[in-house]
Amino acid sequence: MVPKRKPITSREITVTFGLKKLFIPALVVVALVIAAVVIWQLIPPKKAIPIPSDKPSLAIVYFENVSGDESLDGWRSGLSDLLITDLMQSKFINILSGDRIFSILKKLNLLEVKKYSTEDLVKVSNEGRVNHTISGSFIKAGENIIITLLLQKPHTGDVIRSTRVECRGEEEIAPKVDELTKQIKLDLNLSREQIAADIDREVGKITTSSPEAYKYYSEGRKHFENNDYRKSIELMEKAIAIDPEFAMAYRSIAATYYSMGYTSKGREC
Repeated sequence: MVPKRKPITSREITVTFGLKKLFIPALVVVALVIAAVVIWQLIPPKKAIPIPSDKPSLAIVYFENVSGDESLDGWRSGLSDLLITDLMQSKFINILSGDRIFSILKKLNLLEVKKYSTEDLVKVSNEGRVNHTISGSFIKAGENIIITLLLQKPHTGDVIRSTRVECRGEEEIAPKVDELTKQIKLDLNLSREQIAADIDREVGKITTSSPEAYKYYSEGRKHFENNDYRKSIELMEKAIAIDPEFAMAYRSIAATYYSMGYTSKGREC
C-alpha cells in the first residue's frame, strides 16, 4: 500500500522560494567578482618610468635687464626663480635652488654682474657641480617684454638652444615660463614618456598670478640671503598685500622669523 503524499504547506513553499531568491543573486555576485578578477589579471600593469641615475643637472643664473627700465630689475632674479621653481617639480632633472644660486653668485662676486661671460658660467658650473647652465636677458618693446634664453654646456661651449619668447606685458611672463620649461626638458633629452609622467603644475598656481607680488617675493628672498631679515619681511608683506593667497611668501616670513629667533612668530605664519 503506497502511503499518501503529504500536501506541501504554504510555509514550506515560502521557505523554498525564499531560499531560491537568496541563492540566485548570490551566484550572480560571485560570478561578477570572478569575472572582474579575471579581467583585472588580463590588463597589463602600468609601467613606472624609471628615474635615471645620470640625470641632467642645471644652474639658472640671473637674467640681464637690457631694457634700461629699472622698474623691471626685479625680473633679473625673478625670471631665474620662476624657471627654477617650475623645473624643480621634475624628478628627472637635478636643478640648483634659488638660494643655492644666490650663494654661488655671492661667493664668486657675480651678484651684481649684468652679463655673464663664458668664464663666469664655467665657475658657476664648477661650484654647483652641474653640466648645464641657463642665462639670458629681457628687454621691453612697447608694452611687450622679450625674453632671450640660452641653454648651454659651459665646459664645452656647446649651445644646446637659444630661445626668444615675447610676452604681452608682465602678466604673461609666468605662462611663457611654463612653455619654456617644457622645451628645456626636451632639450635636456627627457623622453616624451618621462615628460608625460612628470609633475608639471603651472608655475603661476605654485607661486602667484600677480607679477608685482612675485617681484616683491623674489627681492625679499635676496634680502633674506643677505641676512637683511627685516627688509625681507617688509617685501614679503607687500607681496601678500597684493596676493593674500601667496603661500610661498607666508612660508618665507615664517622662515625669516625662525632665523631671527622669534619661534612663536614663525609658528603664527
